[in-house]
Amino acid sequence: MRRPWIPALAVTAALVLGAAACSSDDSNSSDTTVATTVAASTTVGPVTSASPELCAARQQLNDSLSALGSVNVASGGVDAITSALGDIKDDLGAVRSAAGDDLKAQTDALNDALDQLQTAVGNLGSGSGGAGVTAVVSAVASVGSAGGTLLTSLGNLSCS
Repeated sequence: MRRPWIPALAVTAALVLGAAACSSDDSNSSDTTVATTVAASTTVGPVTSASPELCAARQQLNDSLSALGSVNVASGGVDAITSALGDIKDDLGAVRSAAGDDLKAQTDALNDALDQLQTAVGNLGSGSGGAGVTAVVSAVASVGSAGGTLLTSLGNLSCS
């Protein structure tokens, strides 16, 4: 059975997460539109220089967020999204471990958004139809926003 919402979900995810992964690291910009109140309440963290571990974790997180945006939902289905979410959570854990409390607000916001997306994706098969897709699209936007905020903070790091 063909699910007509799958292509729309794939395009939306790619656009939202692509924008987050390519977010500017202009620390003077305050014109960021935020999809959730959690992400809106975060600010750029105080970290200015970073360990090699944090620099590597930053790159891995950026790559995994970008990969989520390019998941082929039509061929990979929910399993592809779930796998990509697992990768992002692993990479977020590495960022948390390396950054300590310096980026706690941003990492917590992304973790919460990932949990919301995981729940929304898990509910897709429950017969929720359009409402389920709407929840996934909203959660993807939240991940994009929270991920963009964290990546902006991480982009302010000096990695040598």
